[in-house]
Amino acid sequence: LARAGVLGLLLLAAAVALSCNMIGGGSKVPGDPLGLVLEDAEVVVRVDYRALMEADDLPALFLRRGEDAVDFQERLEDSWDDSLETDIGDVETLFAVQVRGRQYTVVKGEFDFIDIQNGLEDEDFEEDTYRDFPIWKNGYGLAFALFEEPGMYLGGSEDTVRDVLKAIDRGEGFMDREADLMKALGAAGGGLVSIATSDCDESDAGSGATSFLDFGFNFYEFGLDGCDGIAITFAGGDEDEYQFAFGAEFRNERRAESGMDDMEEFIEDDSIDADVDDIRVNGTTVTMKLTVYN
Repeated sequence: LARAGVLGLLLLAAAVALSCNMIGGGSKVPGDPLGLVLEDAEVVVRVDYRALMEADDLPALFLRRGEDAVDFQERLEDSWDDSLETDIGDVETLFAVQVRGRQYTVVKGEFDFIDIQNGLEDEDFEEDTYRDFPIWKNGYGLAFALFEEPGMYLGGSEDTVRDVLKAIDRGEGFMDREADLMKALGAAGGGLVSIATSDCDESDAGSGATSFLDFGFNFYEFGLDGCDGIAITFAGGDEDEYQFAFGAEFRNERRAESGMDDMEEFIEDDSIDADVDDIRVNGTTVTMKLTVYN
């Protein structure tokens, strides 16, 4: 795996997030950002900002040459534009979602929503209403919504924001936890950064998921026939080694058994210096944990 642009992903997510803020809330709004993933999402990126900012060590592929964890954290903090009166220290988790080629971001944390409203006004956003939800929008097609009760905000293009609010209002239109992408994301587990895609083959969504990170490989290189969802989680590490996990969801148990063999064979035959710490199949789900050495 190439040592490369994890910060690029985080900057992208932060840029989308800070151009997407709204205010509102209520009993209909899920308390977990994962509950705001639209059912036709193609890619989901989950970033644990709190874990990143508190880590004593980080995997070498997160770092520029000569950097340590503190250097990375300072760069990440510098990248977080506070023009909307938010601070990176208030952020817990960020989800960036790609749907129909567009992206929106959901951020959960401990925010002062009045300050965010003031920041939006300072950035020439005007308050409006959609389906009884207050939204903020500007003249460039961006819109934001704030959900004070669960401590989240959401943003993206105005059309995409409206799609999310419509799904909240109707009580449908979000991805079920039993969807293949969600199962793959769950199988990959928690960590610093997770990426899941609904496509395991050579497609725009499948290749786009890892192009965020520019690691020099794509999910479809596994050649997983019958795979309907795949995810990778970067769990931790330091300058010498790092750990990550794959989760893959298959159409049936036979395909899963074959896919497990293919995943293990790919790692063993590729030029990656890695140990397979654990690989198992559970029904239609394959999980693989690796340690990679630099």
